[in-house]
Amino acid sequence: MSEACFIDGFLPESTAKSLRLIGLAAEYPPEGVTDTVGVPSTTYPGMSLTMKTDIEAVMEGQIERTVGRKVSIGASFFRLLSENESTAHGEDFRIHYDGPYGDNAFLIHLSRPEDAFGGTAFWRHLGVNEVELTSDNAETVNQDLCARSAWDMDSFVGVRWNRAVFYPSNRFHSMWPLQGWGSTPETSRLIWTALFS
Repeated sequence: MSEACFIDGFLPESTAKSLRLIGLAAEYPPEGVTDTVGVPSTTYPGMSLTMKTDIEAVMEGQIERTVGRKVSIGASFFRLLSENESTAHGEDFRIHYDGPYGDNAFLIHLSRPEDAFGGTAFWRHLGVNEVELTSDNAETVNQDLCARSAWDMDSFVGVRWNRAVFYPSNRFHSMWPLQGWGSTPETSRLIWTALFS
């Protein structure tokens, strides 16, 4: 997988609705979840880990049918992000890449159709003129993760209920708008994400 792509109506409607309800009922630690494996290490608010659960088993099968091969999920989680979400690094830190958990990333939008706002932005780093992390650009890119002026939006996939988005995990991306949206869990951005090889 070299570019981002999306599929609408990824799950049967009843399955998507059930997944949304599970995501809304999940526990989201107020202190966030700290990733100590990725570089740089950081804490993500609005995250609820779902690794090694029935959700992962069902979604793994659906992803396999879509990509036409066996996959192994290295990490999976819900993200529930409102307009009030922030990180210790500031909103620009949300331009990132998805670490060492798999070569590919998947997300499915679970926001209600009436709350379908924004989407996923993919970015080009202006200094190295590249759209994904490599061993050659890692040092420069990691120094600029908080510098919004170092980035230009390269492409965009909008939110749509039950829309799946696939992309290489080393691709620079963020939610868009960076500050999120929604004032309650029901109206906020809700996705389920998996990193897989």
